[in-house]
Amino acid sequence: MMQALKLSKILKRKADRVRTVEIMEIKKRIKELKNNMNDVSIDLVIDYNYPGCTSYICDIITEAADANVSIYYSDIMKFISENPEAVDDAINEFGWDGCGASLENAGQMAEFLQIENILYSDLENIIELAALAYIQDVGYEEIAEETYTVIMEELKNIDNNNRWDDIIDAVDSILIKED
Repeated sequence: MMQALKLSKILKRKADRVRTVEIMEIKKRIKELKNNMNDVSIDLVIDYNYPGCTSYICDIITEAADANVSIYYSDIMKFISENPEAVDDAINEFGWDGCGASLENAGQMAEFLQIENILYSDLENIIELAALAYIQDVGYEEIAEETYTVIMEELKNIDNNNRWDDIIDAVDSILIKED
């Protein structure tokens, strides 16, 4: 009985030295990120966060923005009426002919640019959400706090010119070193 008590104290001291980030903390951070992100940004992570996705992040952002532009006349006109300055900006940037030489096409171009800007402004959160969702999906119950910090630092080196799988590769390379 005495030896079991000693062993328990030794294990507790060792556990106290290695602080961990538990999956509940990661889930909480995922929820915080989602609460601060646009729905299109969250959908982008859901759609592309799988091993083997080799698309460039900038291409994924463009594709996601394009996929979320209104296609119905009433939705386009609503966007135009609510965002006339965005339509002016699109026409000034691309010219009337560059916007398809119609008000509807100019409205779609403006909406595309607006969505793309939102995605780029969410980029750091998109990358972090992708990494944390991957850690959760892989099934880790906890990771060392130091490892978590290294992952977060490594993610700062990833930008829109990287491929999506660079996010997952960064997480894997650090977690493999831990194991």
